[in-house]
Amino acid sequence: MRRTAQNTHGSAVAGAGATTATTTNIGLITLPAGGPWNIIGAWIHVVQATETAAELVGGILQISSPSGDVAPNPAPIEIPTNFGASFLGATGDIQLSPLTVHDLDLQAAGKAVISLDYIQPVTNTVAPQIVAGLIYGNEIHDPLYPFWYDTLVGSISAAALTAIGTITLSESAERIVGINCMVARSGVLVTAEELIGFMQLSSDDVKLPPSQWPFANCESAGLGALINQGPQHTPHFIPVDIPVAGGARIDCSIDLNTAITNAARVNITLAYR
Repeated sequence: MRRTAQNTHGSAVAGAGATTATTTNIGLITLPAGGPWNIIGAWIHVVQATETAAELVGGILQISSPSGDVAPNPAPIEIPTNFGASFLGATGDIQLSPLTVHDLDLQAAGKAVISLDYIQPVTNTVAPQIVAGLIYGNEIHDPLYPFWYDTLVGSISAAALTAIGTITLSESAERIVGINCMVARSGVLVTAEELIGFMQLSSDDVKLPPSQWPFANCESAGLGALINQGPQHTPHFIPVDIPVAGGARIDCSIDLNTAITNAARVNITLAYR
């Protein structure tokens, strides 16, 4: 994305796909009261929950407005997901789902309802795990560049919203302009455990919610003897424009779709000015 919006918000939904070629509703996002809102981006991660030889995973994110409070009000928007390509053999190494934020230019009323559906074109033995979301705010403008970066390090293993820690911004801070969340396995790999979810920001010092953001990368589950090195993760900063007070404390949490045996390492970075 090469744009951002004032008072940027993010909302996420998570769930499972299907085992058949079909369309599955992942969730409904109700935009906050007020508005109007400019929806500027959409994203989706799809990963295999249990890898099966000769099976691809991936499809289409379909976005629609059952309430009709979106302009222009088109036929459902269909955005491609990443593909997790098939493999052959008794061992399937972990595959990466790198983040892509797809640009949009939609206007929505306060409390507009947006439906996010996953169109699955192929059959999977085990339903894939999915997390998807929208990025929206007020007036659209070019991205702002940061003066500072602060990074929080922690770990996560639970399939529940879990506090990772708090970032205290500089006393000179005025706005958060970029968000990056990286989550990767650390320790012994366990077969049939995918790593997928979203990050949430909250604060007693500034108004943030809804503020749910994607991981820079998600990981599929592996199959068999997972002896190879895991895939390389790279940062992916999402441009935002979130007004903050100097010295504000920003609480950071992670929610996984599925619990994992050995805790994953978390790096959350806020870029601000």
